[in-house]
Amino acid sequence: QFVRYTGHVQKNIAGVYTNNTPGVPARQIVPRHMQREAVQWMGDYVFEPALWLYPQSVVDKLGIKAHEEIVELRMSIISYLLAPGMMLNVYNNSFVADEPYKLPEYLNDVFNAAWRPITGKDERLDMYRRQLERTYVEFLNTALNPTEKQQTTFTTNVRRTDAAAYIFQHLDTIERYCSKQMQSHAQNDINYLHYNDILRTLKQM
Repeated sequence: QFVRYTGHVQKNIAGVYTNNTPGVPARQIVPRHMQREAVQWMGDYVFEPALWLYPQSVVDKLGIKAHEEIVELRMSIISYLLAPGMMLNVYNNSFVADEPYKLPEYLNDVFNAAWRPITGKDERLDMYRRQLERTYVEFLNTALNPTEKQQTTFTTNVRRTDAAAYIFQHLDTIERYCSKQMQSHAQNDINYLHYNDILRTLKQM
């Protein structure tokens, strides 16, 4: 049921209303404020692991693979939000929407939803956060530098539009964030190593 709710929310992002009522435009892009709320919802209820869905007593009794389910849903959503086709749709829609949602703003909203300071108070939550951030960068790299197997019409068109420039600009946001967060962790701490690894990856992109 939770996955069903998540699917309803994600349809608002770069979504389009189809109308057949006389006098009403046949296609209307979902307003900017609703798309932003949908991205924020993902940050609050998906990127923050829904551990409340998995009481230990129920997990043990039914043999539920809670970790796998949590990871699968989060990876599914981040891949959806950062897919080349999605970013291209957001970019293209911004030119025709009544209430445009610009790609730089969209990327910033997705960043704020996914990248939140690692506190070190809960090792499991920290692990989920590191995994999400690594995957985030991985999908951006796919959009900008797809392998031959990953090459699609969408990845080709991203590089042919200004969307690529905005994505490269977004990498600078990630770099600044990681550099700042490293200052809060000791050099032998896994979180410091995590941010340092992200910075190395960004340099290769």
